[in-house]
Amino acid sequence: MQALTLLLTFKSVVVEAAVATGGVIITKNIADFRRDELKFPELMVLTPQQFCDVYIPR
Repeated sequence: MQALTLLLTFKSVVVEAAVATGGVIITKNIADFRRDELKFPELMVLTPQQFCDVYIPR
């Protein structure tokens, strides 16, 4: 239970930082960051490949 609480706290901090800075969360585990309680219109959650496709010119 303590590990779950720590994980949820960490995710909250990551989301708050990304929303505050207009940032992007890059993770292979996008499902956890797309749940309803973590959805914000200004927040982008991308896989590493999606990030490369969008932000790295070829």
